[in-house]
Amino acid sequence: MRGSLLSVAVVAAALSAGLAVPAQAAPADPLPNGGSYAALKAAKVVHTDLAEPLRTFPVTEDKVRVGSWLDKGFHSSKVYLTFDLTGMHGAELLTAHLSAIETAGDCERTRVTEAWVVDGHGEPTWLNPPRERVKLAGPSAFGPCAGDFVGWGAEELVREAVNSRKPSITLALRISGAAQLNPADSRSYERLALVVRYNRAPNAPTGLALMTGSTKRDCVREHQFINDPSPRMVGAMSDPDPNEQLLAKFTLASTTDPAHRAEVDGGFLSTDYAHGYVPANFLRDNETYELTLRAADPFNAISPPSAPCRFTTDFTRPDKAPGVVSTDYPAGDEEPGHGGIGVTGKFTFSPNGVGDIAAYYWGDGDRMRSTPANADGTLTVEFTPTRAHSQLMRVYAKDRAGNLSPATEYEFYVKR
Repeated sequence: MRGSLLSVAVVAAALSAGLAVPAQAAPADPLPNGGSYAALKAAKVVHTDLAEPLRTFPVTEDKVRVGSWLDKGFHSSKVYLTFDLTGMHGAELLTAHLSAIETAGDCERTRVTEAWVVDGHGEPTWLNPPRERVKLAGPSAFGPCAGDFVGWGAEELVREAVNSRKPSITLALRISGAAQLNPADSRSYERLALVVRYNRAPNAPTGLALMTGSTKRDCVREHQFINDPSPRMVGAMSDPDPNEQLLAKFTLASTTDPAHRAEVDGGFLSTDYAHGYVPANFLRDNETYELTLRAADPFNAISPPSAPCRFTTDFTRPDKAPGVVSTDYPAGDEEPGHGGIGVTGKFTFSPNGVGDIAAYYWGDGDRMRSTPANADGTLTVEFTPTRAHSQLMRVYAKDRAGNLSPATEYEFYVKR
C-alpha cells in the first residue's frame, strides 16, 4: 500500500502541474496496463476556525492550513474538500488517493493528519461539523519534510460513491485528537487532488463489413449476398481511454435458426482494427445471417454491440448460360459478315430463366469487363470491333453473390 500511495502522489504532482505522467510513476499494482489517470481538483474547498466557530471560510488559494496556529489570537482549522464525481459515472474505478504536497512547522513532530469521508454538508462550521463516516488509510509520505508528497488511500470509498452514482464526495482533513489544538502539530497542504485511475468500456464498434477476397462488403448499410464460405470479418474499434489494446468479439448467428451461432474472438489485439475469420464449414448455403461486433478491453469491460450486418449465402452458381443476340452482328461465321472495323454494334444479354442475375461478365478475350444488369436481368451493351473476320464474344451471367454461370460463346463475322 505504501509504495502505491507514494507513486500516486508523484502522479498527482505531475497531473496537477499539467505534465505528462511517466510510465514508471504509475501505481505499482497487479492491474493490467490501460485505463486513464486524472487528478481531480476539488469543486469546493472550505475551512472552519475555532476562533470564529459559527463561520464557514471559503478557500480561494491553492494552500490550506490544518491544525492550530497563533496569529492575533488562537486559531484551529479543519478543511473540507468536495469532489465532483459525475464525470466518473459509468466508469470502473481502479484506484483512488487523496494526494497533496505537505509542509510541516516542526519536522521533528510525528505526522498526525487524518483524512475522513464525511457527510455532505452545506456550510460546515467549527461548532456544526459534518459527520465523519470513514477514516482513510494513511498518510504515506515520500521525500524531505518540507515539500513532502503525501497520500491517503480512498479507493473503496470513492468506488462505492461512483458505483452508487453519487454526484460528489466530501473529504475532511484534520489533526488527530488533542493534537488538533497543538500548533506544533499543524501542517499546510497545497496542490490537493483526488488522483484516480479508472476504466471506461470501449465504444460501440463501427464499420463492420465482410471481406471476400479483396472486396470489402458493407453489410450494415446494404444487405449482401456472398459466395465465400469463410469470409473475413472486419471493423473499427475505439476506446475513450488512450492506447488500450482491444480484443474484437464477433457474434454470428442464423436469422432462421438462432441456435446456429458462433462466437469468434479476433486474431490479435489492436487499438482500432477488428479482424476475424468466419469458422470453416459454419456457413450454410442459401441462409441469412446476422453479424455483430463488440470490443473488450484489458479489464474485461465490453462495449455495446455494433450496428448489425446482415448477409445471405449463395454457394450455387447459375445453372444456365445466358442468352446473347445482336441484330447489328448476328451469330454466324460466314462472309461477307456485318458492320466493320470501328462500327459499333449492340448486343443484348438475357438471364435464360435464371432469377437472380445481377451482372454480366463479358468480352472478346482481349478485354473482359463486368457490367450491372437491369432490374429484369437483361443487359444491352455496345461493342466496337477492332479487327475483321471471325470474332468470338464470351459472356457469363453473374448472380447477386458473384457466382458465374457457364459461358455462352457468341461467334460473329465482321465485314472487311
